[in-house]
Amino acid sequence: MITNNDGISSWKNLPADLLVLLRNVQDGAFPYPEREYDWTEMQDYLQNGNHSMATFKLEQMMKHQNNLRG
Repeated sequence: MITNNDGISSWKNLPADLLVLLRNVQDGAFPYPEREYDWTEMQDYLQNGNHSMATFKLEQMMKHQNNLRG
């Protein structure tokens, strides 16, 4: 499994820019060993209201996915 979509229904309450980033990471999902952990960590940030750290984690995930994709 590449992503864990727990809490996806609560995404509608997030800022628009964060929603775009979440969807981009999810739509461009590319497996790498730490991806499940990174996704869970990002969800923890969101649940705690730490949008800046969630954004940072998502940006890192996107870079990692894009680098692996080549």
